[in-house]
Amino acid sequence: MSDPSLFQPEWTISTPTFSSDELHPLMRVYPWVGHRGFGYDLVRFMRPSRLVELGVHWGTSYFAFLQAMHDAKIEGECVGVDTWRGDGHTGPYGEDVYKNVTDTVAKFFGTERARLLRMTFDEALAHVDDASAELIHIDGFHTYDAVAHDFETWLPKLAENGVMLFHDTADDTGYGSAKFWGELSKKHPSFAFTHSWGLGVLFPKGDALYRRLIAQNIGDKARVYEFRARHELASIERDDNKRMAVERLEAIENQSRMIGERDGLIKSLQRDVAEARSSAEARAGEQRDTRAMIEKLSRELKSASELAVERLGAINHQSEMIARRDAEIQVFRARETELTERARALAQEGEARKAAEGELRRRVDEIHRALTSLATMRAEHEAVRAQLAEAQREREAILGEVRLLAMAAKDQGEENQRLRARGAELEQHAAELASTLRHREAELQSERSEHERIRGVSAALTRDLEASRAELAAREREHRDRLKVIELLRRTIEEKNAMIEELRTLTGKLNTDIELLELRTERLEQIIQMAAKDRGGPWARALAALRGHDAENGLATAVKASAESHRKA
Repeated sequence: MSDPSLFQPEWTISTPTFSSDELHPLMRVYPWVGHRGFGYDLVRFMRPSRLVELGVHWGTSYFAFLQAMHDAKIEGECVGVDTWRGDGHTGPYGEDVYKNVTDTVAKFFGTERARLLRMTFDEALAHVDDASAELIHIDGFHTYDAVAHDFETWLPKLAENGVMLFHDTADDTGYGSAKFWGELSKKHPSFAFTHSWGLGVLFPKGDALYRRLIAQNIGDKARVYEFRARHELASIERDDNKRMAVERLEAIENQSRMIGERDGLIKSLQRDVAEARSSAEARAGEQRDTRAMIEKLSRELKSASELAVERLGAINHQSEMIARRDAEIQVFRARETELTERARALAQEGEARKAAEGELRRRVDEIHRALTSLATMRAEHEAVRAQLAEAQREREAILGEVRLLAMAAKDQGEENQRLRARGAELEQHAAELASTLRHREAELQSERSEHERIRGVSAALTRDLEASRAELAAREREHRDRLKVIELLRRTIEEKNAMIEELRTLTGKLNTDIELLELRTERLEQIIQMAAKDRGGPWARALAALRGHDAENGLATAVKASAESHRKA
């Protein structure tokens, strides 16, 4: 897209509805979600004919770009590249991730805009023409070398005045992508967001769009996007906590209500039994009416049983709700696993940094040893200079002696010749000493330069060591924060499991009470029927005992009556 006039005239901050959330409610808390508003408005502003995303995964950013193209009726192509097998940061994931992406595309966006390439980033290069993509989003493996490679290999595919987006550029992520972004953003026009793991916006092939955005106060708009993202995340966390508390309270209330209904049902059945006893006593002589009352009581008992079945269905429905909640807990557990893996990666990076600190300490020790050696060489140099000074003094004394001898004994040619030879030897020795001194001074100067260089390197290494320690401390703080989140999730899961066990216990008790009530009702019907047939006999006495609220004596009498009936038979 080489013509900046193709951009729409004014940037608009939208409040879009993302259709993909219908199939993936948890997408509202994924790492890229804080940038969906900006990505949506960027696509509407640029109206690209081709957009490429490197690293689709669950599709949070990819669906946001497609949503913008769909809503703005942009006749462009949105290319998504991923192996859908995972990497060292995300960990491996199954075929269901790819299926979720394809199902979402098919349901909401169709294939006329979306093109998914299931392959590596390098393999996908052959499927995209050079200078054809107005917008490229890089969100793959987050090491320094991997991001640098993706940028260098895909830069030729970017159109003139195009835009490149980089995820995970915030310094506190600890990824190599953050370091690469820090270097790259100094070479090209750019701006960045720090929330939601960071998002860098780069203009490496012309600043036409960058200047238009600056003219429209993109800095102020960026703060609006960041504030809105942080507010939405806080609202989601607050709503989740509130929803979990409400669901727990509702579960407790439902259990209490079902227990109350069960107790009421038992009391109602007890009243019905008492009324049946009174009716049987008042109409003992009216067998037909007694049978009618028994039939009525049987119908009422049947209705009560049906009501108990309905209550059991309500309990089963509650169990299904708990099962759905268990599924959500499984998702939280998956998130916990991801956070644990990320914490493990941070711990490994901390070990690597500790090893680097050890290497830095070793190099500092070498520098100290070099400084000690330099001090020794300086002492040797001073000793040589002292020897040279002594030799020069000796030479001056000998030359003076030669001059005196020459003046005193001009006729002693042979002696003078010897003295001249001696003087020449001394001069040669002095020259050699002077040459040695100059060589030593040159070596000392070289050693001073090397010492200064070593001091500079030592200072740089010391600064790097301090920066590494500060970064490691920040990582440890982040690791502790994430462990707190993991611990909170574990406590939530334990509370849910306790609720499930409590509900299962109550359900078992209710089933036992219902079975016991059915057995007692069946036994009562038998007593009433036998009493109607055996007036004045054991069954009648058992019924009288029951009417007198002497259940134990009544049941014992009924047992004897039953035994007597068997003997008569």
